[in-house]
Amino acid sequence: MAKSFNNISLVGRVGTDPETREFNSGTQKSTIRMAVSRGSKNGEEKTDWFSLVFWGKASELAASYIRKGDLLMVSGRMESSQWTTNDGAKRESWEVNVSNFVMMDQKAREGSAGGYDSGKPRSTGYGGQSGVSGGGTGGGYSSGSGRYGGSGSSDGWGDDDNGVPF
Repeated sequence: MAKSFNNISLVGRVGTDPETREFNSGTQKSTIRMAVSRGSKNGEEKTDWFSLVFWGKASELAASYIRKGDLLMVSGRMESSQWTTNDGAKRESWEVNVSNFVMMDQKAREGSAGGYDSGKPRSTGYGGQSGVSGGGTGGGYSSGSGRYGGSGSSDGWGDDDNGVPF
């Protein structure tokens, strides 16, 4: 059997506030759209739009902190869904199931304590793969322990002393 690998990493601007839904089981799901710019052959900038899905604790954090206009770094896997409409047409959609995310900055929010616009990555992050993850010098969410905090970014996503992501 051939081995395969499905991983995508994106950095872009959030295009919609999170839409959050809670299921009867207690599981929470949040979805957003994210715009990622790229160049083209003629030098024009093009924009690709991605649907992002957050589950569980990541969904709670996304619903609380992510807003339209924020710069976000995510990694996860691409997943497709196929269905047939009522008129018999076959449809397919693609979305990114987010396993890690780091808020790179936030647009200043009027009337909100905690608006952030200095360009330095925030100390809010979610790491679903490494033990403790986070953006910048603060901690992040440790999915294995169910706790928030920690020693900062251990998965390579963070910043140096000058606030420059690496």
